[in-house]
Amino acid sequence: MSIFGSSSAFQRPNTHNFSRYGGWYRTKRGHFVRSRAEREIADYFADHHEYYKYEQPLWLGGRKVKPDFYLPNRGRNGVYVEYQGMSGKSWGRRHYQWKQGLYDKHHVPVMNLYPSQYGRLGQTLMSKIRWFFS
Repeated sequence: MSIFGSSSAFQRPNTHNFSRYGGWYRTKRGHFVRSRAEREIADYFADHHEYYKYEQPLWLGGRKVKPDFYLPNRGRNGVYVEYQGMSGKSWGRRHYQWKQGLYDKHHVPVMNLYPSQYGRLGQTLMSKIRWFFS
């Protein structure tokens, strides 16, 4: 057992769980995420001692969604972070619009990051967090 919980969190995921978007990427904390961009976000959190949960299920109106990141220590009830990595594809846009509709309907605080911000996702996120909680 490690300080991060179960050691199974550090094992490579089963092949049937590999992302169709390029595989899994290990973060500085040893967790696996689905993309390089999500790894950049997670590593930024690690570098800045920000506690997060990755793809923690959230039930909204009887529907289960898995936001990319949840920051439970931000704000009154935490804040969610979504990386819109597939927004350039029509099915990706429809999926993100569906999720955003659920977030809006249930008043879920969510911050969105986009591929155009790659390379500076962490900085963009922290400026959004400062603005969000000011």
